[in-house]
Amino acid sequence: MSSALHTILGKAQFVDSSLQSVRVDFVNKGVVVLFDAPGFCDDEFSCCSDAPHLARGNKMVKWDATAAAPVFVCVECFDAGIYSGDVGFERIQQFDKVSESEKVVAGLQRAIDKYRNNSPFMVIMVSFAEDEALFNLHAAHVSWPTLDFNDHASALKISDLCGAFFGETEAYVWDACGTLINKHGNKTFKTDMPYPFLPLKVTDLSESNMSNNYRIDEKPALVVFCESVDSIEQARIHNLLNKVAEATLTSHNINPPLLFFTSSRINESSHNLRSWAQLPRENRPDFLIIDSMRNNLTYLSHGRPLTEEGVTQFVRDFLVGALTSDKALEPQGARQRQDIEKLWIKTVTITTVKTAEGTSTTTRTSYKRV
Repeated sequence: MSSALHTILGKAQFVDSSLQSVRVDFVNKGVVVLFDAPGFCDDEFSCCSDAPHLARGNKMVKWDATAAAPVFVCVECFDAGIYSGDVGFERIQQFDKVSESEKVVAGLQRAIDKYRNNSPFMVIMVSFAEDEALFNLHAAHVSWPTLDFNDHASALKISDLCGAFFGETEAYVWDACGTLINKHGNKTFKTDMPYPFLPLKVTDLSESNMSNNYRIDEKPALVVFCESVDSIEQARIHNLLNKVAEATLTSHNINPPLLFFTSSRINESSHNLRSWAQLPRENRPDFLIIDSMRNNLTYLSHGRPLTEEGVTQFVRDFLVGALTSDKALEPQGARQRQDIEKLWIKTVTITTVKTAEGTSTTTRTSYKRV
């Protein structure tokens, strides 16, 4: 069956690990599109210390209600004491892009090895390498075809079709009919989930703001904050939440009424959610529901037990409208869009491509976690 993805792939140019041109056979097969950037460093950010500068790596963050965005200070300046307003800062562990790339690539290779005989899927890669020398090293590093470095038109079309973010490793899974069935395949492959590689029902905010193919700002979401407990207890909470998610989503597979997240370590998204909801910073797990469909109303657990029964009842009460919201995280009016973008950066990209076939213009709106 033909689809937009199949049409693009049929015209695209690929190279193999020896950098030779190669044709890809995607007929009657699922397709995993891997966008990868293993050589990219952490994103730069503005350090707001007494000696402001551009910095990389781990950082301190504080939500200042009088500011338009969170305040960031690099760890070096904070530890050196050259920032006077140190009250309320928390240390943020930056997302390790290099490690993420290595883990996803390894997971994909395990999947290929597992289904090597009569494989129902294929993998192609779009490299974010900025120069041809780095691209050649990148393409030679994997066992699957890579979109040719000079095939910019196909790269742009595939990126727009998937909704990929530049510089971020991400695997997108398409079924044999050309339908995008998993927009966040990283965790799927890192945890060796079986074919057809469906999206996970529970996601940790430190890895993505997407769960079950929706961003946290696209659906009401339940978030369990468990940064204060050890990995064993975090695993128990994740399994508990997964059971609740499976039961809730059984009859809503196409249009899930609720997303499910954990927060196993302090990151900017979870820090902002806690701050805006005024969730007490206590040495115990807690949970809430944020409803971005209704002006970001938030519903706190108010001491409900973090058990399968307790969370299930909390979800049921929300779905039938039996909960009373604690606050709206977004004010009405002109600041509404501004406030939500403190968690996610909105980018509108307008691109004009000139080819032998003519000139085409595309517009894409994307959101990236801060």
